Amino acid sequence: MDFAQLSLIHLGFGLLLLILWIAALIDLKTLTIPNELSFILIALWVPFAIFAIRSGYTAIDLVFQVLGGLAAFLVGVVLFAMRVMGGGDVKLVGALAPLLPIETLPWLFASIAIIGMFWGVLFVIGKYFFYKFGDEKLSLRKALKTKLPYGPAIAAGFTLYTFPLLSSTGIF
Repeated sequence: MDFAQLSLIHLGFGLLLLILWIAALIDLKTLTIPNELSFILIALWVPFAIFAIRSGYTAIDLVFQVLGGLAAFLVGVVLFAMRVMGGGDVKLVGALAPLLPIETLPWLFASIAIIGMFWGVLFVIGKYFFYKFGDEKLSLRKALKTKLPYGPAIAAGFTLYTFPLLSSTGIF
């Protein structure tokens, strides 16, 4: 891989992480993830696919990645129907999943889930203590029922999972 290709990979990955973390911060503040950000992430798949084919991927590999993204989206839809996950979170995961080989998706989801568990505990504790000592009182029961913005967990899980994956390929 020459310098120009590595530079494009770094630029693309940096752009992907920037958009992902902007979505996470918006989710943290508003409990929503704008559709436009998920659509931009989906659009980033096109240059990824072109680069992947030039790097030796086959069309079948890319089809499986798209199928992995659709499967992730469908699982998310089920979680949304069960009121476990928000719609923006589902679209965000569905947009990220096709960017990785299908065989890595279970590990990505495990990474997001583990970080999400820690994030959920920290969020509830923070919410409880913030309101406990502020003007407005919040019981622990109400703190536990607070909606959790899951975008930060998705962003952290994706970031922490992909950095070692990319570094093992010599890209970083």
